[in-house]
Amino acid sequence: MIQIPKQTIDYCQHLRLILSCANSVMFIDPYLDPSQSQYGEFYHLLNLVKQPYARIELHSAVKGQDQSNMYRSTLDLQDWIKRFSILYPILKAKNLVAEVFIWQDFDPDDQKIHDRYILTDLVGISMTSGFNIQANAEVTWSRQTKKIYEKTQNDFHPNAGTYTLKYNFMIPKE
Repeated sequence: MIQIPKQTIDYCQHLRLILSCANSVMFIDPYLDPSQSQYGEFYHLLNLVKQPYARIELHSAVKGQDQSNMYRSTLDLQDWIKRFSILYPILKAKNLVAEVFIWQDFDPDDQKIHDRYILTDLVGISMTSGFNIQANAEVTWSRQTKKIYEKTQNDFHPNAGTYTLKYNFMIPKE
């Protein structure tokens, strides 16, 4: 377990080796939205992925509010594609593709997505908050056991039934 500042430089320092060796990476954060200023440096994490043909998954949920204080649940598929297309240049430059999953969050029959994770084929990390940056704040990261890692990974499979998938798309489009 480590506690680090919520700053891109610290995220990169601690994830550099893992992400450069990983063949698959799942970023799970219910507020992940690269168009939002607090996630504006998220692309630096993608830049650490070095393995050709690495599988990259980005998981977010339709929760929270956008810049105009409108709930993000009102966004349609094209809005989400536009928000994540900000990552297109870095993915294209690295010859990578990311699959984006937008999970429903307001369905009373579903569990709510709250926790944040980085899951790779090498290690699973649980986080007390997301990939956003925030001055004078810290985040705690904990390594997952194999059993918890496998459960978390399975929970975010579209056919698992744990959460309801609202949208799914590729950046860049195939």
